[in-house]
Amino acid sequence: MDELYSKYGVVCVQVATPNAYSKADADKNLQHAFAMVRKAVKQNIFTGEPVKLAALPECVIHGFPYSTNKEYLDSGVYVHIPGPETEAFIALAKELDIIIVTGSMFEHDPKYPAQIFNTCCIVSPDGLLLKYRKVNPWVPDEGSTSPLQLKQYAEPLFPVVDTPLGKLGVVICYDLIFPETVRQLVYNGAEILIRVSAYMEPWVNNAPMDWWKATSQARSIENIVYGVHVNQGANLNQMPPFDFTGGSCLVDYEGRIMSEIKLGGDRIVYGHFDLDALREWRARTYEHLGIAHLRTEAYTYLDKPIYPCKTNGPDELITMDQTIYFSDVARRVMGYENYDRLQNSSSVPLKMFR
Repeated sequence: MDELYSKYGVVCVQVATPNAYSKADADKNLQHAFAMVRKAVKQNIFTGEPVKLAALPECVIHGFPYSTNKEYLDSGVYVHIPGPETEAFIALAKELDIIIVTGSMFEHDPKYPAQIFNTCCIVSPDGLLLKYRKVNPWVPDEGSTSPLQLKQYAEPLFPVVDTPLGKLGVVICYDLIFPETVRQLVYNGAEILIRVSAYMEPWVNNAPMDWWKATSQARSIENIVYGVHVNQGANLNQMPPFDFTGGSCLVDYEGRIMSEIKLGGDRIVYGHFDLDALREWRARTYEHLGIAHLRTEAYTYLDKPIYPCKTNGPDELITMDQTIYFSDVARRVMGYENYDRLQNSSSVPLKMFR
């Protein structure tokens, strides 16, 4: 993909992913995701701008079968990156001449033998462009490792890649609850924010806790970025005990919903981005220019560590007990003494939802 595109079509490719308990299950899910991407490109070939960017959701080939690193490691249900799965995504990008945000997969890296990362890639016809590992796994039921827990981890936490479609950055699901995550991506250059999610009820489409749309719009308003928010579509029988009711949407750089779907299952959401308009707006507006109006000297809360980081070596298994303990440490730092369980953390259930 050598040509530069100012205007182009974008699709959220929402898929319903059954839990994969074997490599064969995962491969079946991968082939289904590929079929959906092909449908998304073909379906919108005559709709406005041609599709050049397609994004898939979190847990796109594995579902969410396990809660701990040990279970993934013991089962062998994970990928290596680069590996056969990313090579297949690159081949699909070449076939369709598009950029693909792969959705997230559970990754094992031999450099960190006891860890499983929740990882999303961006690929193009030219190859693997970006790999992002989820910085904020969902406490208390996601056992994958945050890179920040590892003592010797030195790879970029929030990479941004410059492409013919603009500068792209990725976050995964719970990451978006932290405004700092997107703000850092934008300061690293991001113009297009892609959130790949497995965001379940009651926090998606139904009041009074429909956070999905609120956070999708807020992050674009705060940072003057286009937002691509693609959610899992699996139901209770496919990825128990969770129910994913869609909500996939595209948001413009002023926070307007451009298109959305409020249904679960396999769905395609189309829209088109105007990169020149985004850049012009950033260059000329004075209103709501939060990314440039930020009075950095006013904010000191990040100077003091809250949640423990750099706690484990690459071959030291991270347990759910640890995660709960770290949360209690953070409560103490914040002064929430009424909830302190540091003296008896072993009594906390390891599988609170399963």
